[in-house]
Amino acid sequence: MYRPITYPTNDVDPRLTSVATLTKQLRRQIDHADWHGKPVTQDKRTDLTNLVTLTNRGTLWIPKF
Repeated sequence: MYRPITYPTNDVDPRLTSVATLTKQLRRQIDHADWHGKPVTQDKRTDLTNLVTLTNRGTLWIPKF
């Protein structure tokens, strides 16, 4: 029996988040804080490093759960 796909592509699947989008958002936040002399936690920098590592491994999407 055929079951239609609920979400035909990853970009419309609400359960997934784009690694590239998260990387851009976090990099922008860190750069903005650095530019204005505000402190940036090491956790944010570590999260950015982890996202860049995922991108380099070829991971495009990560689950939200």
